[in-house]
Amino acid sequence: MYIKRRGSSGCFSHITPKSKIMIGVYWILITSLITLILKPSVFSTVATKVKEELEIPCIRNTSLTTLESLVACYDPYTIPEQFFNQTTYDAAQPTEAESAAWLGLVNDLLWVDGNCTDVVVPPILNQVYGVSVFTSKTNTSEETGTNTSYCVLHERKAITLQPDSPTFPFFPYSYIKGWGLFVVPSSKSPSVTRRSAVHLSAPHPQFDLKTPEQAAALFSGIGAKSLLVAGRSRESFMTPTSCVQPVSSGNSSDTTVYFVTDPAHNDKEPFVQASFRIAKWQKGQGGCPASSCAFIQMHGKGASSCPQDTMFLSSGLGNSASSVAWYTDATDRPIKRLQKNVRDMFPSFTASLPSDSNCSLTATTNVFGRYLNGIEESAVCDNASNATLATGVFVHIEQAIASRNPDAYQGWIQALSETFPVTSE
Repeated sequence: MYIKRRGSSGCFSHITPKSKIMIGVYWILITSLITLILKPSVFSTVATKVKEELEIPCIRNTSLTTLESLVACYDPYTIPEQFFNQTTYDAAQPTEAESAAWLGLVNDLLWVDGNCTDVVVPPILNQVYGVSVFTSKTNTSEETGTNTSYCVLHERKAITLQPDSPTFPFFPYSYIKGWGLFVVPSSKSPSVTRRSAVHLSAPHPQFDLKTPEQAAALFSGIGAKSLLVAGRSRESFMTPTSCVQPVSSGNSSDTTVYFVTDPAHNDKEPFVQASFRIAKWQKGQGGCPASSCAFIQMHGKGASSCPQDTMFLSSGLGNSASSVAWYTDATDRPIKRLQKNVRDMFPSFTASLPSDSNCSLTATTNVFGRYLNGIEESAVCDNASNATLATGVFVHIEQAIASRNPDAYQGWIQALSETFPVTSE
């Protein structure tokens, strides 16, 4: 945090009494924070990140009136960067039995129609995860003025973090497991689930700022089928993954590393396993036709990444000649429809595909994208897809911060509504 003093003359004679009081309040706050940071006992204590467990209060917070506000409440509990070592990561990963139970809950929730409590959390997980009802009292959807209920699979407890944690005091809490947050409409009514084959997700909470809340707003706004938000920062365990290995560009300055907790590049992360299960469920409903179905990942890019593009849309294919041909041929694909509709809704933004931008954020190494584009689940770490295999149902959205702000939600909702027709289950 930087405090910039502008126009300071060193003389306070011109400051009103009220201003002096406010300066005094700010000075007390600043000096208190400095005292906390520099307190000797903090640095003389053996570094332990965990202090105690507490119940996460979000689902019971009656002041939360929209689904995006609920997701925003859970976001600070994301397991922060540099949190895990090998021992603690292994302890946080689900056992085989826990994974089966977790994925079973994801699958069961996709079938819910009318009563979230029909889904019972197995004993092996009921101290860790819960299924609760959340009612959104206001709605940004096409049908406004109605309350909408959702089933929420959420982690129940968090831990408080010690001051030696890298994210303290800005994120003083953390999930214990961090497997993810999963949401579905509580009813299959056409007034609630209007695009029953569209699934949204936010793989990089905290790192890609505002994407969890944005994904929640778009999910509720278009009446999509599911929302999945990761529960770990992509840098929670900063050890390189053994799954996807970056391909050297021959440039010695290229230092790209994919970490173990990056769900875009590690098929063993619970977020990815849940994504696979959602895709398999969708396949069982008659498949995922490109006319009405898609799996949409919301990402965020920094100002220096592909600065020419406000939004960069891709389907897991890159800039090769065959890929460019795939993006530009006459075949109707979700990514093409979405680009047109985004451009219509945001005329001052630049919305590009790999066929009209040299941006490198093409998601060719995204393991879930590879799976959706025809690569076997067991091979997603090692094999990229290609223009022959690609299905088009993977929609990967990289975006500048302006596109993630709440004032852009309605434009995104309209663009997605025009891209995917209303369907029923």
